[in-house]
Amino acid sequence: MRLFIDNHDLPHWKSNPGVNCPIKGIPTDPLNSLVWNYADTSFDVYYFVSGGLNIATKHCLDCKYQGGTTERPKFWQ
Repeated sequence: MRLFIDNHDLPHWKSNPGVNCPIKGIPTDPLNSLVWNYADTSFDVYYFVSGGLNIATKHCLDCKYQGGTTERPKFWQ
């Protein structure tokens, strides 16, 4: 499940305002939309668009790169 939240929902989030999060559009293989070729491994899939996909840096997409964790909070059951 994907959950979308707004920055205002995270009042104590420690983001780095100097980090630029570029989004790049790249084409996918027309025979298999799950195949994409981008040489820079610091980028990952952000979202799919018609005829391709948009990618962004992993630092911008994954909170673990900014000190986050994959442990469930205690209030999750």
